[in-house]
Amino acid sequence: MRRLTLPDPGETHLSRSELLIQAKGLLLCTLPLKRTAARTLQRRARIGKTDEILVTFAAVNPAVSLPFGADRALLAWIQTRAFRDGYILFDSLKDFFQCFRLNSSGANYCRFKERLERIANLTIQVRVSGSAIDITNAPPIERTVFPESPPEGRQMRVAGPGGKERIVRPGRYGLVLSRSFHRYLRESHIPLPLELLRRFHDKPMAWDFASLVIWRCYAASRPSVIPWGSLVEHLGSCDRDRKQLKRSLGRILASVRVAYPGFPVRFLAGYEGLVIEPWRLPGR
Repeated sequence: MRRLTLPDPGETHLSRSELLIQAKGLLLCTLPLKRTAARTLQRRARIGKTDEILVTFAAVNPAVSLPFGADRALLAWIQTRAFRDGYILFDSLKDFFQCFRLNSSGANYCRFKERLERIANLTIQVRVSGSAIDITNAPPIERTVFPESPPEGRQMRVAGPGGKERIVRPGRYGLVLSRSFHRYLRESHIPLPLELLRRFHDKPMAWDFASLVIWRCYAASRPSVIPWGSLVEHLGSCDRDRKQLKRSLGRILASVRVAYPGFPVRFLAGYEGLVIEPWRLPGR
């Protein structure tokens, strides 16, 4: 597979573009679709012919669940906004709401804070066989600042030029990625089309499936097949009705083709798998 590269957001105004960024490990080994009582969750995926990636999600505070469902959209937005500098400063939650075209209601404000609490309570371990990549229990978010934070808690230490720390003062909101997660994000970022994923903001299985097939097509140098079993394992689906699941995935592919006519992905007969062919995002 070709290595994906993406220009620095500082050069391309990525935070205002039509792309979202995800760390490769979080695209291949996804968060749970639904709320779970589990405190840890391991997901693995094959990369290349022999290597695999293993991601372990863990909740630090047992009173707060692992992130799930549409939390993945907020985490993707955070990765995109913090990609260059490792932190985000913003004055209004409308920045997030406008990205996904959500109304700025009190209910969505509460959901944002609940989702952020789960993400801030998360640690991630990433191990890749045949590689030096080994991130041990890194929290994606190391620091959060909200309007209600006390004055003494509103300073944020961030990495500056040359790796030296500096202090920034956010407006109303601030988020800082952990250094190890930010480093991994910079080394393994995957660009995805925001316009398409907006449609799947509250449909986590559709989000995961669309992200996977777009990345696999974009990275492919020749046609290949994702076996049915590998596809189901990736999606973490509890749907035991294979026929119903295949119909659901077919509808998601139809939505992708509305945005990108001729998108080169198709199911084989029965449950043999999914054919992937090389493709690039228009304009990339």
